[in-house]
Amino acid sequence: MKARALVCARCQRAVVLWGIVTAFVLLAVPAWAATITVEGFMLEQVVFTHKNASYTGGEKTYDGKYAGEMSVTVTDTEYGLSGFSTVGYCVQIEQSISQGTYTNMTLTQLNPTLEMETQIAWLLNRYAPAYYGVTPPKTPDTKAGAALQLAIWDVVNAPGDYTVHQTGTDATVWTLYKEYTDALTAAGSLPDLTNNTKFARLEDNQDLVVYNVNNVPVPASLLLLGSGLLALVGLGRRRAKAS
Repeated sequence: MKARALVCARCQRAVVLWGIVTAFVLLAVPAWAATITVEGFMLEQVVFTHKNASYTGGEKTYDGKYAGEMSVTVTDTEYGLSGFSTVGYCVQIEQSISQGTYTNMTLTQLNPTLEMETQIAWLLNRYAPAYYGVTPPKTPDTKAGAALQLAIWDVVNAPGDYTVHQTGTDATVWTLYKEYTDALTAAGSLPDLTNNTKFARLEDNQDLVVYNVNNVPVPASLLLLGSGLLALVGLGRRRAKAS
């Protein structure tokens, strides 16, 4: 009996210790522990006009701007992602981004009730020229990536605030851009494809939309919390039986 009581006491101490460690880890891991690294770009030259109050005269023509797909890796402890390789596209026209790691990143799920975000997800699922997680991977195509970036900007900006110019834009990029936007218009009611597409919000930098970042049902920190709570519940039941 003494040996059994000693073993039970050790088990209880272990459970309490696990609960303490769980709480410590949850407090020690910041909610913003997320980064995105821009590895490289596949770009083509394009020309377009964009209206924005921040420009002198209210609009600006980007002549010779480069647009396209970028390869990125995402790490987010809350979603259990560590060096997850995927592709991204720019959201804002007036912001820029360069190669490197950004530590001020927050992932947010696209909202299927918002038409703009549903359209972005549809375009990415249908036309992203290169992305990871697909077997076999699609062949990288810089022209298709540039056309898709133009189409995404077409969705993000209000009608009349953004105009792509055929003159000065690569002919293949222009043709694909028109194909993508015409197909989106003709598609009508779109299926919900937002589940594997997220915004990567970057403070003071270009926001990105990243593809094939699937929802993780339970973030890693919540799993840890759940296991700690289950351990404490088990301890309570043991004590109740002992009494």
